[in-house]
Amino acid sequence: WEDTFDANEFSLDVHSRRLDATTVEDVSGLPAIEILKTTFEAYGTLFVIYVLAFLFLRNRYKKAFNVNDTVEEYRTPISANFHGPINWIWKVFQVSDEEVFNHCGMDAIVFIRCLRYGLKVSYAGMFTSIFLIPVYATSCSQIEMIAQNKTCVGRGPGADPLEAATLGAIPDGKIQLLVPVFAAYIVFGWALYLILEEFAWYTKYRHRHLAKVRPDNYTVYVKHIPEDLRSDDALLEYFRLVFSFEDVVDARVALMTPGLDKLVAERDALVPKLEHAINVFNFEG
Repeated sequence: WEDTFDANEFSLDVHSRRLDATTVEDVSGLPAIEILKTTFEAYGTLFVIYVLAFLFLRNRYKKAFNVNDTVEEYRTPISANFHGPINWIWKVFQVSDEEVFNHCGMDAIVFIRCLRYGLKVSYAGMFTSIFLIPVYATSCSQIEMIAQNKTCVGRGPGADPLEAATLGAIPDGKIQLLVPVFAAYIVFGWALYLILEEFAWYTKYRHRHLAKVRPDNYTVYVKHIPEDLRSDDALLEYFRLVFSFEDVVDARVALMTPGLDKLVAERDALVPKLEHAINVFNFEG
C-alpha cells in the first residue's frame, strides 16, 4: 500500500488542536459557586452599566423615549407625566391596568400582563425553594454513604457546598425524591390557575375593546367586487339594501392606481427642487 501525507490537512489539524488547548477555557472542573460568582461579576457589571446609560439617555433625550407626548393627537395622561430621572422606576407600577387599557390600548395591557404572569409563576419557584433546599441539603447521611463506600454530593474536602443544595445531592432510592415531584405539581397548578384568571380577564376586556366605537372594530374588508359596484355610492347603496340603512355608515372602494401613484411620487420629488430653484432665482435674480 502507499502512504500519503497531506501537509495542509496536518497543519490545519495541529492548529485546531492548539486553539482548543490554548483559547478554550475548561470550566467543567470549577466549583458551581465559583461559576455563579463569575457570572454575577460579568453580567452584573454589564447590567449596572446599561441601567446607568439608560437613566442618562432617558433624561437627556426625552422625545426619543416618550414619543406620544411629542405629538398632540397621541398625547395621553400617562405620557404627559414623564416623572423624574429615578422615581419613574416605582411610579410606573402605580399606573393601573384600567388606565393602560384606556390610554394605551389592548395590545399594551396584554403585553404587560404577560410579563406579570411570568413574574407570578416565579413566585411559586421561590416558595418551593423554601422547603426544597433544606430537603436537598439534609437528604444524604454521611454514615450511610460511608457504609456503601460513597461520598455525599457537596460534602468532604474540596467539594462544592452549593451542590449539596441541589437535586443531585439526594441519593438514589431515597423517599426525599418525591419532594421535588410535589413541588413541580405546586408550580404547574399555580401556573394553570393563573392562566384561568388571565382567560377570564382577557374575555372581559376583549369584549370591552370590541365594543368601543372605533373604525377598525366596525370595518369589513371585501374583495372581488363586481365592476358595476366599484364606486363609493354604488357599494354603499348595495350594502344598505343587504343589511339596513342604519347598520352601514359608509363604504369606500380602494383604488389600485399604480400609474397615478408614480406621477404623485415624481411630483413630490420635484416640488423641493422647484422651491429651491425659486429661492435661488429670488435671491440671485
